[in-house]
Amino acid sequence: MSLNTLLLFGMEFINDTDHKKLLVQLSSFDSEKMQGLPLLITPNVDQIVKFHRKENLALFEACKKAAFILPDGQPIVWTSKLKHQHQSLQARLTGSDLFPALWNQVKKQRQKVFMILPNEDLGLRFKAEYDLVNYYVPPFFNLEDQSSYKVIKQHCEDILKANQFDHVFIGLGFPKQEHLSLHLIEAIESGPKPLFSLLGASFEFYFGVKDRAPLWIQKMGLEFLHRMFSEPGRMVKRYLWDDLAFFPLLWKEIRK
Repeated sequence: MSLNTLLLFGMEFINDTDHKKLLVQLSSFDSEKMQGLPLLITPNVDQIVKFHRKENLALFEACKKAAFILPDGQPIVWTSKLKHQHQSLQARLTGSDLFPALWNQVKKQRQKVFMILPNEDLGLRFKAEYDLVNYYVPPFFNLEDQSSYKVIKQHCEDILKANQFDHVFIGLGFPKQEHLSLHLIEAIESGPKPLFSLLGASFEFYFGVKDRAPLWIQKMGLEFLHRMFSEPGRMVKRYLWDDLAFFPLLWKEIRK
């Protein structure tokens, strides 16, 4: 069962009404029989903007090779409608909606999981819920601090080489999770590789540590407003200043 895709902002986004076909593919995922990197990413507007910054262009080129790219932001869907009209993206496919369904599938199939998480509480919750979870909470690090980052990479490599995992879930935020996943994919030199899924705050939403917007707000594509009011310290600058750079990218994309 192949997945339809649509090219936008240089990335092949999965184009479907829901996650059902994707879940079928992930249920029998085999890195040795697939095209692209064993990587699942869910870009939103903020990530699209950051990917196109000069300092992240090499990262962008690498992540474009991900086997599965979901359109997580509603403005990405709106852009597709402006550009392609009847051949536009059919729906927003969020990582936060995918994870609960994928997680249930993983548990049902008794697949082995490695999780790289932002805090110990999440790791303990997942471990209590499912016995085939191995998790790691790295100390706070800066990508520019090569000595600290090297220790974290080596620790993750050791865990991966000592186990045969089916899935690696990472929730460290952009661009740490992207850099770390690409390094670990390359570090596995032979044999099948697990699927690396970069799902940001999905794990916190899953346990209710963070509240998602009400469904009616999600359907209107205004979930960013809920997050902005819920976490003003982090989100106001992101949405009202940093992400204004999306509009030149939108104009450029429509004119292509």
